[in-house]
Amino acid sequence: MVKISLYICSSDDGFIADKSGGVGWLPPMGPEAQKNYEDYFASIDMVLMGSKSYEKVLSFGMDWPYSGKPSYVFSKRPLETPTKEDIIITAQDPKAFVEGLKLKGDNEKTKKVWLMGGSQLIKSFVEDKLIDEILLFTIPKTLGDGIPLGIDLDEDFTLVNDSLVGQLRMREFARKSN
Repeated sequence: MVKISLYICSSDDGFIADKSGGVGWLPPMGPEAQKNYEDYFASIDMVLMGSKSYEKVLSFGMDWPYSGKPSYVFSKRPLETPTKEDIIITAQDPKAFVEGLKLKGDNEKTKKVWLMGGSQLIKSFVEDKLIDEILLFTIPKTLGDGIPLGIDLDEDFTLVNDSLVGQLRMREFARKSN
């Protein structure tokens, strides 16, 4: 069975990026948060992201941080892509994409998929009830404005764990069964 997992940070007031889409407000990861991320990344088989998130990652000027994992970038517009075989640009509808993954349920290669962002892609996944779990890290900072996470956690999800990872609050949510 394929599980769609949203692993993301937000500010105390619910923003995942500032007004310009920047994430410079995120603090450096401490050792506990770094270990949590490394364990999470090792547990996933695929990365999904929107075009703006993809372009933001490229703007950091570093090697592709998700090498070795197929990374699907959802975009309705043409994008320049570096020559990396694990980056796949798709205009496919997210619901059809996930249904295709789930139809291949016996496929041993894809069990857990990281939906990393951005807000528009997350919104479409929420609307189609495609997210199975959310791991939400809250940064103790108020932005006041920016790009919101945009999920009504109480409506579709149940809190299953609330803990600290270093100095960060991590809440884990599971989809409510309907």
